[in-house]
Amino acid sequence: MVVIAPSEPPPLPDAARAIAGALARPLGHPSLDRFLEPGDRVVVVAPSGAEDVATAVEAVLDAACRAKVASVALLSRPDERAPSVQLEPASFGPVRVHRAFAEADRVVAVSPIGFDPVFGFQGGATALLRVAAAPSTRDRTSTPAQLRELLDRLGPVFSVEVAFQRGGRPSAVFAGEPGPAHRAAAAYWGRWRSLDVGEGFDGVVADATGFGSRDTATALLMAERALRPGGVLALVGARPDLDALEAPLARGTACVLARREVLFASSVEEAAEALRGRLPGRSLAHLPDPLRTLPLRGGSRLPSAP
Repeated sequence: MVVIAPSEPPPLPDAARAIAGALARPLGHPSLDRFLEPGDRVVVVAPSGAEDVATAVEAVLDAACRAKVASVALLSRPDERAPSVQLEPASFGPVRVHRAFAEADRVVAVSPIGFDPVFGFQGGATALLRVAAAPSTRDRTSTPAQLRELLDRLGPVFSVEVAFQRGGRPSAVFAGEPGPAHRAAAAYWGRWRSLDVGEGFDGVVADATGFGSRDTATALLMAERALRPGGVLALVGARPDLDALEAPLARGTACVLARREVLFASSVEEAAEALRGRLPGRSLAHLPDPLRTLPLRGGSRLPSAP
């Protein structure tokens, strides 16, 4: 059984210094100290998760203090009870965001670099979607183009995206206007995390042990990228609860479960044994870290960065 795992990028020797440099010399924006102006009402979005972006958040808050902004709100998760405001409609329908974003003069998004099977490479824009948009808008926003439209409705946004090694050590930081900063981050992440798996495998074991429904569903969609047509996926973990997922991810997960044979197992050993029994003599692979690996079929292209 082939193990599908990319090499690790080198860690930053001084993460705080690298973050300060990125904020001082961003892509497509003036420095954060100049982007934030005296009297601004600022919202900082920093989604909670396994990777700690506290150092970057502290640097942003220090910049806000130096700029003498009027107020700073730090948000890490959506608040479904917060009052929402309707903004200019987008091509995909009405846009509603939580009032803090509608009233903000500047928004700063701090997030890890990652990959989302619905939107492609994720960072500041997808972090903002999940925290800023009301549920009805989140459910209708399902393409990178729609995500860009949502950003346009939020006004001036400064994005900070941090890449991490396994284990949580920062390896790179990109900052500035969401488009240029995100493209640079996506190029970096794709260079380190994407692997060519040729024509794919007949069976793939993906380890999603201990993940919640959202991460388990994401792992399932990521692992499918390493399968050839007719292949079987064995997921180590619980079947994702579709009712607990955002609409775009729920639709994608339902499609995979409908078009693929998916086995659920309690351990890697159990999953591997099940695949060997179903597919004797066929090509099998183990994907130990599906949330951080981008297995691609030979000749495939990485999704476009939003």
